[in-house]
Amino acid sequence: MIAERLYQAIIDKVIEEQLDFDQAAAMCGFDPDTLLECFDAKPNAKPRPVYEFLGREQIEKTADFLRCPRLSIFFLADVFNPNDVKALASNLGETAGQDRKVMVGNLARYLEDIARSQLFGRPDAILDEFTSASLANNLVEACERACIPFKKVAHWLHGEPATLADLQVLRTIAETIGIGIAPVLIATGVAQPNDLVWEGLPVDPMIELQKALDVDIW
Repeated sequence: MIAERLYQAIIDKVIEEQLDFDQAAAMCGFDPDTLLECFDAKPNAKPRPVYEFLGREQIEKTADFLRCPRLSIFFLADVFNPNDVKALASNLGETAGQDRKVMVGNLARYLEDIARSQLFGRPDAILDEFTSASLANNLVEACERACIPFKKVAHWLHGEPATLADLQVLRTIAETIGIGIAPVLIATGVAQPNDLVWEGLPVDPMIELQKALDVDIW
């Protein structure tokens, strides 16, 4: 299930600190019933897509609740999938079949490079690359070729940030360009500069990814 580690991390904290679930969900910015419907739906009921409810408020409040960097929420929520890491490894010139430790190290260096870049809040930069990679004359044509809604994408150019509810569109843009999802998240405002900072210091992405992968789902 998508983002199951995120839910498990919340449940683990509830058990560890003997909290009321409804209170914990509210502290994370979620309606308790909605959170349950995303991960613990009734029999024969289809879970609700968590990305529709995991906005900036929830990312920030959940990170505060779990006492972790906001970047960790993206890892726990499976925003970065194995294909993103494999694409990253390929872009960095690594050979196929490398072990997880190497991939994690590559991802750490990659995110650190992004943190030093000028991509934050620059959807125009990413969308220009998307248009070029689509061999299109303009953004409208690029969106048509990729079968993604132009109106939604156009909103990002006029100051409305994307959200994780747009993740499939964001993935399509990243895949068309031939890059991982991270630069697209950062350029479109889904991720923010402070997501890479914890207690005033830069986050070590490798450590945070390892922590996320170590969450036991039960």
